[in-house]
Amino acid sequence: MVTMRDELKGMFGREVDLVSRRGIEASRNICRRLAILESAERIYGA
Repeated sequence: MVTMRDELKGMFGREVDLVSRRGIEASRNICRRLAILESAERIYGA
């Protein structure tokens, strides 16, 4: 996961955070949780 984060950082030119969907679903901040889950897009599926 560190390699992926470093590659994305290089592509976007800024820090990125990689968080699992389960981690977002467990968030206590409902506003943030809903905003993230409603706009989530799968960019890679194995």
